[in-house]
Amino acid sequence: MNEIKKYIMMCNCKEIQRMHPILSRNVYGCTKCYVETWCHPSCCPECNCSIREDSANDGISDERGHLWLPSQEQIQKILLGKYDIANLFVTFVDWAKGALAGENGAVYKISEFENFGSFRQLWLGFFMFDGFDKIWINNDFSWQSL
Repeated sequence: MNEIKKYIMMCNCKEIQRMHPILSRNVYGCTKCYVETWCHPSCCPECNCSIREDSANDGISDERGHLWLPSQEQIQKILLGKYDIANLFVTFVDWAKGALAGENGAVYKISEFENFGSFRQLWLGFFMFDGFDKIWINNDFSWQSL
């Protein structure tokens, strides 16, 4: 699966979308055509559907499923509300090591853990585990509660 499509699927949850900051440098994705676009476009360049701001739906959405895609930096900044910078990285590394070893309640197998195709996917996995006790299940393309 291509990395953009997978990341859009990973971000398609209330836990992520309600963290959506209103910034000019946000990235958005379309769940219909799986295109990723910068800023806040008036329409998706691939399927020509409009993307609009809708605070009643916990972030960016419309009837076609447009989502905010947090950058790795944005995920880390959200986590800095809970950790200082040194503890954030130590905790992240400990989680990654534990996930690989099957410790700390993580149920990732090495083959699943390696399916995080980018660091932003990996940081999103840590964010969901740390804040919501959820893990990404590649076969189901969904977050599962522990």
